[in-house]
Amino acid sequence: MRLPLHLLLFSILLTLTPVVGAAERVALVVGNAAYEQETAALKNPVNDATAVAAALRRLGFEVIEGRDVDEDAFYAKITAFEDAARSATIALFFYAGHGLQVAGRNYLAPVDLQLETRQDLKRGAIELASVLDVMRSATNLVILDACRNNPLAGELARSLGLSREMAASRGLARVESAGGTLIAYATEPGAVAADGLGKHSPYTAALLEHLETPGLSVHDLFTEVTASVLERTDKQQKPWTHSSLSQIVRLAPGAVPGPSEAMPSAPAEGPASERLTAEQLASERLAAERELLFWESVKDSPNAADVQAYLDRYPNGVYAVLAHNRLRDILRRPDPTPPSVEAGLELSRADRRLVQLGLAAEGFDPGPVDGWFGRDTRGAIRRWQASRGGSVTGHLEVETAKVLLASGRQRAEQEKARLAAAEAERVAEQRRRQQEQAEQEELEKLLVMVRVAGGSFIMGCQRGRDRNCYGDEKPAHRVEVGSFEIGKYEVTQALWEAVMGGNPSFFKGCSECPVERVSWDDVQAFLQKLNTRTGKRYRLPTESEWEYAARGGRQSRGYLYAGGHDAGSVAWYEDNSGDRTHPVGQKGANELGLHDLSGNVREWVQDCWNDSYEGAPGDGRAWERGDCSQRAARGGSWYFIPRNLRAAFRNRYTTGSRSGKLGFRIARTLTP
Repeated sequence: MRLPLHLLLFSILLTLTPVVGAAERVALVVGNAAYEQETAALKNPVNDATAVAAALRRLGFEVIEGRDVDEDAFYAKITAFEDAARSATIALFFYAGHGLQVAGRNYLAPVDLQLETRQDLKRGAIELASVLDVMRSATNLVILDACRNNPLAGELARSLGLSREMAASRGLARVESAGGTLIAYATEPGAVAADGLGKHSPYTAALLEHLETPGLSVHDLFTEVTASVLERTDKQQKPWTHSSLSQIVRLAPGAVPGPSEAMPSAPAEGPASERLTAEQLASERLAAERELLFWESVKDSPNAADVQAYLDRYPNGVYAVLAHNRLRDILRRPDPTPPSVEAGLELSRADRRLVQLGLAAEGFDPGPVDGWFGRDTRGAIRRWQASRGGSVTGHLEVETAKVLLASGRQRAEQEKARLAAAEAERVAEQRRRQQEQAEQEELEKLLVMVRVAGGSFIMGCQRGRDRNCYGDEKPAHRVEVGSFEIGKYEVTQALWEAVMGGNPSFFKGCSECPVERVSWDDVQAFLQKLNTRTGKRYRLPTESEWEYAARGGRQSRGYLYAGGHDAGSVAWYEDNSGDRTHPVGQKGANELGLHDLSGNVREWVQDCWNDSYEGAPGDGRAWERGDCSQRAARGGSWYFIPRNLRAAFRNRYTTGSRSGKLGFRIARTLTP
C-alpha cells in the first residue's frame, strides 16, 4: 500500500493550484548558429530553438520562429511578435545564440553581425531592451541561452577602439525584470555557458526536460532546470533567474482536482500578497501530510535504511526523535552470525581485498585495502549491513560475502578500465604534443629570415637618383638604422594558415603565393599568435627599415627598384602579372637576397601615416605620430605601373582595409 499512497500524494500536489493564463499565448523563438564569422559558428542553437518551438506549440502557444536570422529578419520577427503579443495573456521570448554585453547593456547577435567599425554594434546587433519593450502582456517570460563563449566579444574592444568603460565583457549583464516579467539566463550574469556536445546545450536540454511537466509552476520549472544544469555540468554552470511575477503561472496544466481533493485558496479577487499567503498555507498543509505519509510508511520497517531515509529527508521533522529511537533499536539487535561462520568461508587475502573494494564501491570506507579486516573494515561491514536491513554483526556470512565479492570484482574491473583509459589519455596527450612539435617545426621552416646589418642611408626621393617622385616621398633625409632581421619573402598563405588556421586571400589555392586581403589589424593578431607559438618577438618592419632593406642596405647600388633598374626582372606588376599574385621568390632578389619588394603585393609597415617626411625619426624607429587610423604600406603590387614599383614609393590605407593587392612581410629586432 505504500506505493499507491505516494502516487496519490504526488497527484494531489500536481492539482492543487488552478492554471493562470490559459488565454491566448504567443512566443518568439530564435536560434542563431551559422554565423558568417567562421570562428563564431555554433553547433546547437538551431536545434535548441526548433525543439523549444515545438514544445511551446504543444502547450498552446502561437509561435513566431526564426532560424539563423540576419539583422533585417530579426527585426521583422520582433515586429511580428509585438503585433501578436498585444492581446496575449502570456508573451514568451526564447533566444539561443551569441549574446554580448557592452557597458552593462546586452546585445543579441544576428548571423551577419560584423564588428569592424564603431557603429556596427548599435547598427548590427539587437539590443535586448528593444525586445523587452514590446513585451507588455500580463505575464512576460524571457529565456536566454545566449552566454556561449563568444569570439565577437573577445575582439570587440580592439576592433571598435572602445574605451575602458565601453569594453566588452563575458556573458550577459544583470537585468532587473519589470512588473509581471521573469528573465532566465543559461548561466549567471558575467559567466559563459556551454554550447554542449550533444544535440542541445545543457541549459536547453534541461528546459526541454521540464517544460511540459503537468502542473509545474514557472518558478518551480526554473528551479528544476537549475538543478538539472548543475548536475549536467558538474556545477560548472549555474543558471540565473530574476522574477517580478505576482501570481502562480503554469505553462502545462495538471489534472483538475475534485471537490474532496481541492484545498482552500485565497479569493481570486484579493490582493496578490493575500493570494500568495493562501498558497503558502496550502503548501505547508500538504508538506505536513506528505511527511506523515512518509513516516507511516517506514515506522514499522525492520530495515534501518528505510528509517534513515526519513531522517535524511526530514532531519528536523516532527517524527525525528521517534525515528532516531527506532534506528537505534534496529542497530542493537543481537548478533546471529558468529565469527566462526566467516572463518568457514575460507576467504583468501585476495578475496578479502575484493570485499574491501566492494565496501568502498558502495560508499562504506573500509580503510586501507590490504586484505586485513581491522576495526575500520569491521565498522564498514556493520554500516553496510545496517543499510540493507540485515543482521548488524560486522562479520560476513555466505550471501553478504557473495554480494561484496561481486561488487569488489566490478570495482576492480572499473579500476582496471580507469587505468587503461588514463594510459590511453597519456598516449593521446603524447601524440598531441608530438603533433604540436611537428607543426612547430614546420612553422619554423616557413619563417625564412635575412639578417640586415645596420647603417646610414638617404631615405625618400633624391634629386638625380629617383625619377617621377611623389610629394609624400620628400624631403630626402638621412636615417641611421640598427641591425635587424626581415623576412626573405612576403608572408605566404601557407604560413598564415599554419598560424591562424584560415585563409582570407582572394587568390586562394596557391600556398606559396603571398597572403592578401589582410588588414593592418589582422596582421597584429597574426603577430601575437606567432609570437606565442614561437616564443620570439616578430613585428612589422618600420618604414625606414623597409626602405633601407629594399635599397640593399649597405650594399646598395642605387637601383631604382629593389634589385635593379629593370622592373620585369625583380617584380610582378601590371605588364607581366596576368592580374594576379605569384609564388614568392620567382623574381630576382636584391643585394640582400630579399624577393618581391618591388612587386607582388604591397606590404604593411608599422608607421602611422604622414603626408611628408617633415619631422620623421632619424633613428629607424616607427613613426607613431600623425594619422594612426591609417598606416603606411610600401612596395609595388601585381596591379601597379612601373612608377609605383620604386623603392621610394609609399602609400597609405586605413587599419581595417583589406585588398587583394595588400599583404606584408615580418621583421624582428636583433638583441645585442
